[in-house]
Amino acid sequence: MPTPKKAINLLLKHYGLDPSDERSMGKFFESLQDNFTEKEIELIGDFLLAAESSIFEFEKELEALPIPSPQKHAFQPRGEVASGALNKERLVAKVSRDVGLTMHEAEKVVAAVVSCISHALQKGDNVRIAGFGTFSVVNRKSTSGRNPRTGETIAIPSSKQPKFKAGKNLKDAVN
Repeated sequence: MPTPKKAINLLLKHYGLDPSDERSMGKFFESLQDNFTEKEIELIGDFLLAAESSIFEFEKELEALPIPSPQKHAFQPRGEVASGALNKERLVAKVSRDVGLTMHEAEKVVAAVVSCISHALQKGDNVRIAGFGTFSVVNRKSTSGRNPRTGETIAIPSSKQPKFKAGKNLKDAVN
């Protein structure tokens, strides 16, 4: 029967991670918490501890577990898919992976960037990020509209609206 340490090393190897690398271990356990419920993690742990076969047979049993494929799902937060909208949670996870930060550190970075842009726009400043685009504030005139329920004419007050204009590199990347 493999020891828990051997079982964890095999699981890390299955995901293509180096068991001697503390950062890999941290990311792996963070991924487990993001992708599985406590009950699922407990079941995986019970399986690992209860395996009675040789290491070779144990690897075969491990491959049969309903563990997400490393190519498709390694370190992806619950619900992340290959396509679709990139929300804040997914952006934080991507920054964490790409830069090698913990999820908490990446969340602070994303929050700081959003906060800096928001504060600049509140002051009426433009935010230019070369190659990406420009965030600005535009003044929207007051206008009149109709209440769809009653048909009565109503006044829509003037307001300030945030605006984003994509830069050349971003336009080229999309096309």
